[in-house]
Amino acid sequence: MAGAHASSRSLMELQSELNALSTALRDLYEALESDMARVSDSWIDQQFENFGNEFRSRKEAIMELAEKYNQWANKYLPPRIELALKYEGQNAGI
Repeated sequence: MAGAHASSRSLMELQSELNALSTALRDLYEALESDMARVSDSWIDQQFENFGNEFRSRKEAIMELAEKYNQWANKYLPPRIELALKYEGQNAGI
């Protein structure tokens, strides 16, 4: 098994960034979805319709990606952060 040496601080920063990315993906998709709905009330052509269909078809993949980042940040990283904190605490006394 490969070993890794990461500080608790760097892991916590990664956790924070992954959570922020997850939230941003969801928020941006929802904002674009709202903008598209507003635009579609007054402008529709074949290209816009094609884009709208493609955009809506990607929603599941975008939401899955956002959820994966969230899970990685909140399920995978916490035990590793705790381990890093424990290791750093043990080495502080040396």
